[in-house]
Amino acid sequence: MNKLTDSITDSQRLKSDACSPTDSLRNQTGGTHGIVNAVRDHASGGISIPTVSIRDLCIGYPAKRGVHTVASGICATIRSGELTCLLGANGVGKSTLLRTLSAFQPKLSGEIYLRGREIATYSDRQLSHLISVVLTERCDIRGMSVSDLVGMGRSPYTGFWGTLSPADRKVVDRSIALVGITHLAHRMIHTLSDGERQKVMIAKALAQETPIIYLDEPTAFLDYPSKVEMMQLLHRICRQTDKTVFLSTHDLELALQIADVVWLMDRDRGVNVGTPEDLSLDGSLAHFFGRRGVAFDRFTGLFRVDSVFTHSVYLSGSGPHYAMARKALQRVGIRAVDDGDMTIEGRTTQTLEKAMQTAEGAKPSEGGSVVDAGRTMQEASRSRPAIRIEVDASHPSTQPYLVSCPHQAPQHVSTIAELLALVHQALA
Repeated sequence: MNKLTDSITDSQRLKSDACSPTDSLRNQTGGTHGIVNAVRDHASGGISIPTVSIRDLCIGYPAKRGVHTVASGICATIRSGELTCLLGANGVGKSTLLRTLSAFQPKLSGEIYLRGREIATYSDRQLSHLISVVLTERCDIRGMSVSDLVGMGRSPYTGFWGTLSPADRKVVDRSIALVGITHLAHRMIHTLSDGERQKVMIAKALAQETPIIYLDEPTAFLDYPSKVEMMQLLHRICRQTDKTVFLSTHDLELALQIADVVWLMDRDRGVNVGTPEDLSLDGSLAHFFGRRGVAFDRFTGLFRVDSVFTHSVYLSGSGPHYAMARKALQRVGIRAVDDGDMTIEGRTTQTLEKAMQTAEGAKPSEGGSVVDAGRTMQEASRSRPAIRIEVDASHPSTQPYLVSCPHQAPQHVSTIAELLALVHQALA
């Protein structure tokens, strides 16, 4: 198999790495994530190569009336040593794309290159040496140990009877150790938690010793700490083994924090590829996932709930007590501002930002209404909040919040619950 892949010429790789001459230049320099490749290559001494290249791919499946096309015109590259995450809404075709890339179902048109060679030219046996797949279904098996299940990853090499040689056993043990489940090697599968079972399935994929691993929603059914651990594990595997790891996920926040490259799959716009940071800066993420009540924070590169505010208060201070007070106030529809802010009651944060942009002569973002700047500033000045909250650093553990309301003496309170009750009482 190594001879087969090593014989691919550089010209074949470059040809399969692009959809056009312009794309060829971008892909040779790393595209929008070339800096990530360069930094990683410098640190590891390796070279990030395009393991999977897609050109004008059209995917779909047979329907009652002909063929149903899910997505078309897909052009992208997946590279070795990178964790690439596929994001998209339900029903957009993520699973169909994964099945097509895995050769589980045929493509409608276009080309898929694996290490510079068209996927249709590989036999099933050759593909089993190139691609391993971890599906999202729960693994419900009884009477089989972890070591036995991971050993099934060696089936492309063991022949009909599946007998493991000493060399195969070493591969199994090494795969189990890599995902950190050596202590579970002799446990029965049905006694494991969902997170532990998913690690076993990843170890099985590693035991198959393929350069490419596809995973369909590997964090499904897991609690949040296990989701984080799973994503970090996959990222570490990419770095340590230089494998190509491509997965679909609905865990948007984790993908944006851990993935090296993100594919945004949209029914109308196709697939948009880039680093999370580039997709944040060019507005792709905000446009892609923007919904009413959801706002994308370009400074953090993460999403937040965009609350509708009915009241406002002054909030000053710093540290975790200040941050939690601000979060709690916003959660109940109270905008927290400092001395330099102005606010408009009944408007959302997003609307206010557009208004301020208009006042400064900037054009509001697409989809927003144009607010008269002069009227906005007048309304803001009339709606200055009368309630003042100070986070007192001298009382961090006893009564950190000093609340000043009109016609009342200032009061210290200890908890967020007490703070909210006092503010609600003053606003009633």
